[in-house]
Amino acid sequence: MNPEAQVLRQKVRERVRTAVFAPSSEPALPAFTRYFQERFGSELLAVILYGSCLSQVTRRESSIYDFFLICDRYRPFYRDLKLALFNYCLPPNIFYLELQDPEAGRLAGKYSVTSLRDFRHETSPRARDTYHLGRFAKRVIISYTRDEKVREGLLDAILSAMEQNIALALTCLPDRFPRDEFILTLLGMSYRGETRMDLDTKVEELFRAEAEYYRQCYTELLRAYLLENNLGSESNGGYSLPEKPLRRRFQLMKARAFLFQTRIRTYLRWPKYIITFDNWLDYLLSKLERSKGIRLELTARERKYPLIFCWKHFFRLKRAGKIK
Repeated sequence: MNPEAQVLRQKVRERVRTAVFAPSSEPALPAFTRYFQERFGSELLAVILYGSCLSQVTRRESSIYDFFLICDRYRPFYRDLKLALFNYCLPPNIFYLELQDPEAGRLAGKYSVTSLRDFRHETSPRARDTYHLGRFAKRVIISYTRDEKVREGLLDAILSAMEQNIALALTCLPDRFPRDEFILTLLGMSYRGETRMDLDTKVEELFRAEAEYYRQCYTELLRAYLLENNLGSESNGGYSLPEKPLRRRFQLMKARAFLFQTRIRTYLRWPKYIITFDNWLDYLLSKLERSKGIRLELTARERKYPLIFCWKHFFRLKRAGKIK
C-alpha cells in the first residue's frame, strides 16, 4: 500500500469520526435513541441518523426522520423468524415509527435494520447494491454505539463506503473534471441505481448542506485513490484521468451492470415493505405529492393489491420522468 495514501486515509477517518460523533442539536434525536435502546436492548449495536433531517438545507415541513439500526443477530433482535429471514435474505428491513415525546411532541420516522456483519459486507467492494453504499457516502450522525469495538467497526465501514463510491463515480465522469463535479456525481450514485421520487435538486442540496465536509474528505480520499491505483493527476482544483479507453469502457460496463443489479434488488424489496412498513403506500403517495406536486388517487382495488394493479401508474410516472 502507498504510505502517502494511508496517511491521507487516516486524516479522513479522523475527520469522519469528528463529524459523525459530533453532538447534535436535533431535539428529536434523544427521544428516538431512547426508544430504540429500550425496545431492542443489548441486541442493538448502534443508532445512526441520516437523510434530509440532518440539515435545514434539505429538511422540508413534511420530512420524517431516517435511521439505520445496527444489530448483532437478526433472530434475537426481532424475536420473529419471518422478519429475521427477510433481513438475512435481502437487507435491510424498513419500518415506520411514530412517537409521542413529552418535549419534542409527535415524531415520525422510518428505520432500516441491518446486522453489523451485513453492514460491513454492503459497504465493502463485495457490496451487492448501492443501498448502504449510497447512504453512507454522505454525512451521518451516530447517536449511540454499544461499545468501542462497534464504534471503530462503523468508522471502517463508512470509510469503505466512501471509497467504493469514488470508484463508481469515476466511471461516470469525463477524462477531465473539476472537484465539485466529482463530488456531485458521487453523491448522486445511489439515485442512479434506485427508483426514487426525490426533488430534482436533491443532490445539489445535499452538497450545499455539508459542502466543506465533502470537499475536505473527498479531495483527500480521491488523492489517495489516484496514488494507490497510479491513476490520473490533480491540478488547479481539477483532475485528469489517463487516456485508456479500453480500461475505461470496461469499468463503465461493470458500473452499469452493478447499477442494474441495484435496481433489480430495489424491486425485490418492494413486497417486503408491504409487510414491514406500516402505511407504506400512503408514505409513497405523500412523497410523490410533496416532491413532484402530483396527487395520485388510487382505487380500493389498487390500494388492496398495489403490487398487482399499480404498475400502470409506475410506468406512466417513469415515462414522464417523475420517477428516476
